[in-house]
Parts: sequence; C-alpha cells; structure tokens
Amino acid sequence: MKYSKNNILSITEIFKPKGPLVILVMLSLSLFLLKWLLSFYYFPDEKITMRIINDSHEDSYMYFHYIKSFSEMNFSNIYNAPSLQADLKVLPLGGIFIHTIFFKIFGIISFIFLEFISIFSFLFIYFSIFKKLKFNFEYSIFLSLLCFSLPFIASEANFLDIPEINTFVANFYNLRFPRPLIANLFFFYFIYLLVKFNLETSLNMRTLSKLAIILSLSFSSFYFLFFTEVIALSIISLLKIKEGFFLINKKNLSKLFFSLCIFIILIAPFLYFIINGSEAHLQRMGIIEIDFSDKIFLIKHYFSQLLNVKLLLIYVILIIIFFNIKKNYKKDFKNIFVFYIIFISSILSPIIFLLITNKISVLYHFNNTVVLCTLILFLVIFLFFLKNSTKVFVYIKNIHLISFSLFFLIFFNINIFNDYNKKIINKDNRNERNKIFQILSDKNIKINNLSLLTFDNKVMTWAILNNFKNINILDGQFSPRSHDLTDKSLVESFKFLKLEVLDFQKFIENKKRGYRYLNVDARSIYWLKYQANSSVTFEDSTDFDSEVLNFIKTSSPYYSHQFAIPKFEQKRLTKMFMEYDNETFKKPDLIILSNHNILDNAKIDPEQYCTIYKQKTLRAYLKKNIC
Repeated sequence: MKYSKNNILSITEIFKPKGPLVILVMLSLSLFLLKWLLSFYYFPDEKITMRIINDSHEDSYMYFHYIKSFSEMNFSNIYNAPSLQADLKVLPLGGIFIHTIFFKIFGIISFIFLEFISIFSFLFIYFSIFKKLKFNFEYSIFLSLLCFSLPFIASEANFLDIPEINTFVANFYNLRFPRPLIANLFFFYFIYLLVKFNLETSLNMRTLSKLAIILSLSFSSFYFLFFTEVIALSIISLLKIKEGFFLINKKNLSKLFFSLCIFIILIAPFLYFIINGSEAHLQRMGIIEIDFSDKIFLIKHYFSQLLNVKLLLIYVILIIIFFNIKKNYKKDFKNIFVFYIIFISSILSPIIFLLITNKISVLYHFNNTVVLCTLILFLVIFLFFLKNSTKVFVYIKNIHLISFSLFFLIFFNINIFNDYNKKIINKDNRNERNKIFQILSDKNIKINNLSLLTFDNKVMTWAILNNFKNINILDGQFSPRSHDLTDKSLVESFKFLKLEVLDFQKFIENKKRGYRYLNVDARSIYWLKYQANSSVTFEDSTDFDSEVLNFIKTSSPYYSHQFAIPKFEQKRLTKMFMEYDNETFKKPDLIILSNHNILDNAKIDPEQYCTIYKQKTLRAYLKKNIC
C-alpha cells in the first residue's frame, strides 16, 4: 500500500480527537525503547540490578542509595554492622519519592518504567505549555518533541564548543536521575502553572494548590530552581495585585493561607533532615557556613560574572526584543512576559539566597540556572516570532511537521545507538562484574549475609540494593558515617590489603586533573569535605604546596568540586596509617578489586581466601570457609 500526504494526514486526524495522549505515548516509546533493546541484546544474561546500574544515565546510579534508604525508612544506615550511629543522611525527598514508591511496590525494574513515564511527562508538560501559548494541536506536539531533542541537536551543532551551550545541554533535560530527570519536570510544570496563573483574573484555589505542591517538591529536590520559581511567582503576584486582577480580601487571603499550609506541610520532612542531618554527611555534600565578608565576596564575584561583555550584549538584545514585542505584539506580550520574569528571577535568585542564608553549597548551580532560563527565553521568543510569521506558518503544513518529527526521532535514536556503541567499548568491565555475581549466585550464597570490600562505586551500589549490612569502604555520599569512621575504614582496608605507606600517600595526594585539582580516588571517599577554591578550603587552611595554593587562590568560588587536602591533614592520615593496629579489623567475606595503579599492589592471603574470579579488569576473592 502506498502512502500519500492525505493518507498520513488522515492518520493524524484519527488520533487527534482522542487528545494528545496517544501521540505522546507513541513518541515517548520511540524515544525510550532503543536504549533498553540494545541493553538486552548486548547483555542478555545480565542481572536486572546491574543492568539498571550500568544503563542508568551517567552517574544516576550514585543516587540509588537514597531510594533504598527511603523505601526502608532507614536514614542512619552506615553499613558497618557493629557500629551504631543516630545521625541522619539528608535525602532530596522531592526528587526521589516517586521512584521510592514504585521501587517499594515493583522493585528495581520500576526504574525502567519510570524512565518512560518521565519522557512522557516532559512531552506532555511542554505540549501543555505550547497550547497555553496559543500554538495549535499539531505545532504543540511537534514543538514538545523538538524541545526534548534540543540538547542533542545543540550538542551536535556546538562546533565552537561554547560553554553556555554545553551548560544548557547538561542542564535542560536528559535521563540523569534525579536531576534533571525528575527535578526539572517540576520546574517545567511550574512554568506551565505560572503562565496559567498569569492569565487568570482571579485567585484559583486549584492553581494555587498545584503551585504550592510544585514549589515544595522543587525545594526538597533542587532548591536552586526553587528560588527562581518563588521569586518569579512573587513578581507576577505583585504585578497582578498592582493591576487590580485580584483583590486582597478575606476570601483570597484564606486561599493563600491554605496554599501556604500545603507548602509548609510538604517541606517539613525535608527541613527535619536538614536540621537533624549528620554534620559529616552535610560537609561531604559541600555545605559550608559563611559570614558577612564571605557573602560580599561571593556577590562581587557573581556580579563580575554577570557583567562581562558577552552577557551584557545578550541583555541588550533581550531588552530590545522586549520593547519590540510590547509595542507591536500586545496580544502575545502577556505570555512572553512570563518568561522574561523567569529569566530575571534566575539572575536575582543567588543574590537573594546569599542575603538570607548563612550556609551555601555548590553555588555554580545558580549560574547553570541562569543559562537554562536565558536559553528557554530565547527559544520561546524565536518560536513566538516564527508563529507570527505568516509565510512560515503557511509553508510548514502538517506533512512537514510529521517529516521533521521523524527526522528528530531518527536523529535522537542514532545518537542513542552511537552512545551505546561507546559503552560497548568498555563491555569487559561490565561483563566481568556480571560473571562475578553469577558465580556467587551459582554457589547459592546468601549475599546479604556477606561483608564486602571494594573501591568500585557500582559494586557498592549493587551491594546496597542487595541488602549488604557491612561494606568496608563506602563512597562519601552513600551514608552518614562520621569522619572518624571514614578515615578508619580507609586505613583499615589499606592495611588489610597489605599496601605500603607510599601507596596510601599516593591515594590521598593532590593531583591536577584538567582545569582543576581533583584526585578522583580520594574524592570518592571524602567528596566535598576537602573542596578548595578562592572562597573555601578545609578549615580555611593555606597549608598547601605553593603551586597548589596559588592555583586555589585564583580559582573561581564556583569550583565546588575542586579537591585538595591540606598538608597537615595528609600528615595526620599518613601517621594514622603508620601507627594503626589492624588486629581488631573484621576481615571481609567478599573482596572485589578493579585494575588500579595502587590497588594492583594489593596482596590477598591465599591461606584465608580463594580466588573466584581473575580476569582483565576485575578480580574477586571469597573467604575459604564460604567458597
């Protein structure tokens, strides 16, 4: 059967009366399926837990421990069986609660299903936004797909390697959990609600309730976006009051009070974790206290970033466009104005945040939010002018929209295919992990009864999801372990592996990596405890080699992930290693080590352990009484 234009258009007409859901579901499946089909094709025998860890986007698996903790309502697990610790791990509740509910009901397989749901939610939200902006059905469908594909298009088109484009690609939307996979959906839905709120002529309780819920979820998942949201909502509200769209009366005040109550109730659990959270865990997450002089320094630095020539040019362009739209396109100005407010709010948010808080963490996310909101504004403006260009809209018929949609789908899936082929290059490590777990399964060993020693974050995540009670070495994010226990676990493990003091010193030494100092080995243990930039160092120390210190002093305060351990701390840890008596160390049941320039020197006692696996990238050992 030959398909003509009319045939294709008739197909769209069949779906159209049923609303956008059918089409959006089909598009979501087209965007979702290929990655998982490739996964099952190339790794047919892989266990589901490791499959999801391996095929989660980038470092998403590093946040799975939050879901496990939340599902068990166990927020103080330090995976050190003999130890007791009451301190709480701080969880990004808003970003993980949906996954937690599904994980509790359906298990780890739910992560795959929720990836599909997230893609569908993105498309549906943007479809709804474009409908609110007066685009027709077909264009709203097409533009939602375009927006989803935009990071991939921008990445391929960024031949000049423009940093702002790279920031947009990383922060607009992708499948990295929980941000932007979940957190950004809250932000996009907020945009929809704000457009809706701005068009309403009276206070709608339903809209207010939704705004309260979304704001609470944003606050407890990614507060950098929350500050932009709450400032934008405040500005729009004040303007609506000034223009007389709604009155300050008893009825409206009761609506606002009820909405505020919803917000406070929903953020209360997150605030509880913040107030009662482990100081050590908060420090490793990068939370630092600041005083007035710190605030002045950070605000000055922020303004110096804002007022560079490139950004000033962008501001001028946006101002010119603003007045042009206001003068010539009054009918559409109200909607476009909302996106200007969001853009301005993103610029104001770090200033207001710094003024009201005495603690900060990873401030560069505010800059990323400004870039995100700026490019969203430019996108909306571009589409607005396109919409008002009669010639363009006459030319681009439904058949063309379908063709463009197919092109984006093909382009996206080619990108997925290429990315997965890059993964296949490192398949040895993946296959070897699976073989180790298969050996353990074949031996009918109750793995949750084992104690584990590994430096592999993916194996740690696998162990946590499989209910291991004792994990010797643990990534600094994964538990609220005290600093003392973290140091002790590292030293004990190095001693047990019969590594020398030079190996230990190499493990904790400061190393230049790319544009910053970053020792990935030590950072995985201590995370942001030893962040180092022009704003902060550990205990405000200047005890570094001159080369390291000079670099730190001139580095941006936004280099939150720059990592450098002061010399006095390196000496303390080295002394601890040299003097530590390891006689009381409880030897692990299972050891899994990857090839590493330091760990390759490890020596496992053949009298106590049998080698169950040793190949190209991994080796594994079991206690002899178990194997």
